[in-house]
Amino acid sequence: MAYGERIIQRELNFTINRGDIFIIMGGSGCGKSTLLRHLVGLMPPAKGRILYQARDFWQVGEEERRALMQRIGVLYQSG
Repeated sequence: MAYGERIIQRELNFTINRGDIFIIMGGSGCGKSTLLRHLVGLMPPAKGRILYQARDFWQVGEEERRALMQRIGVLYQSG
């Protein structure tokens, strides 16, 4: 996972199952926002792939990617 030329995380691999509540926590500058941008389809991965329902998020067409994005919910902290 990268932000520009800066490598944020290497070899990140995890699974989020239907019904799971997934929390991203960490200190300032550790890559939380970058990870979230990748997971919700706002930013393609620098390397590797993101699978959603067994489909590579960035290999499907734009219309299908938009349909997948509509199934993803994000709750931001306030204040």
